[in-house]
Amino acid sequence: MATSLTFAVPVEWNINTAYEINMIVFVGKKAYTAIQDVPTGIQITNTAYWSETGVPYVDLADIRNHLNLLDTEVSDIGDDVDALDSRVTTNSGNIATLTQDLATAVASLRTATQTLNNIMISLYTPYPTQNQGGN
Repeated sequence: MATSLTFAVPVEWNINTAYEINMIVFVGKKAYTAIQDVPTGIQITNTAYWSETGVPYVDLADIRNHLNLLDTEVSDIGDDVDALDSRVTTNSGNIATLTQDLATAVASLRTATQTLNNIMISLYTPYPTQNQGGN
């Protein structure tokens, strides 16, 4: 059965922290794995509790810097989303107003078209002819 390794949180070793078996901690550029539950006060050099591990060095400061940059980017994206949401809300109000204005213009255009049709009909309606035969 495979053993599950986990990184301690925080990953920097602290003599005042108890660790569970299979937890990985860092001291400087070296990683250590707890080979049994480690009570507080146990030195990292105590091989009855700790084994130096072949985990590659992780520059924690660099990771923190990247995480801070990502946090800033996520925050900026959140601000952009809020600004876009505000613009969409404003534009939806404008669209509603424009839709109402367009409906009013269409109704006016229909009325004008009907009026123009009535005028055209009256212009092209033949006048009644008079009987020219002398009755």
